[in-house]
Amino acid sequence: MQTLSLVIVLVLDRIAPTLNDYRKTYSVSSHFRWLADNWVPEQLARRYIPLFLIIPGLLLVGIASHLFHSGFLAQIFNLLIAFFCMQPGVLNEDVDKWIDNLEADAQQDQNFPQLFGLANKGLFTVIFWFIVLGPLAAVAYRMLAQLCTEKKLGTRQLWTKDVIKLLNLLEWIPALISSFLFMVCGNFEAGLRTSKSLPVFSSDLQTLNESRLQQVGIASLIGDQDKTQSDIELVRQSRGLLLRSLVLWLALAALLEYWL
Repeated sequence: MQTLSLVIVLVLDRIAPTLNDYRKTYSVSSHFRWLADNWVPEQLARRYIPLFLIIPGLLLVGIASHLFHSGFLAQIFNLLIAFFCMQPGVLNEDVDKWIDNLEADAQQDQNFPQLFGLANKGLFTVIFWFIVLGPLAAVAYRMLAQLCTEKKLGTRQLWTKDVIKLLNLLEWIPALISSFLFMVCGNFEAGLRTSKSLPVFSSDLQTLNESRLQQVGIASLIGDQDKTQSDIELVRQSRGLLLRSLVLWLALAALLEYWL
């Protein structure tokens, strides 16, 4: 049922892109700011503010998950969670904007390898935790990811160092899986050679995750060939590689759901 929810969300995003406006309307940031200003004790704000901000949302999701644990309502609940946590736009609208910017100014540096990291954050990590630990884990990841983008909540400064470390740890396993799927969908030999040159784990997981996704993604995309294509063509090819990887992610999600 959970994999079906993921598929439905991805299909809806393709056939009815205007639904994405409802996802944008759902403002986690305003929720954070209201809680920070009204309910978080001042003396605990610096160190433990992330816990105070995400716990209310997680409690609501946990109660709803317990109430709607089976049947049609469970499917609707899973569908809503998948809709609000996933960000399919990283392979649609974001790529289109990337291409438009390149067409407008071919000389500007768009750093298109970032697409691989954005896809891992917006889609692949959500899929992994949604299947492995359920909707609650997907919501926790999305709220933590939002916290890392918040520099100031209301009248209080947010220290995100510990949150970023936790977020990078949550993205580590999906990054490993994603890089492997890039190799399967592209040039396996070149991707594997690049992957072997990177450590499996590091104290700086943020840099490691980004490097693995970008370097393995590019190696799997163009292999050992010289870069003869234009940046626009490489962006389009990158989207194709990511879409093929997404199909394998969904197949893997179905297997994990069956086994778990």
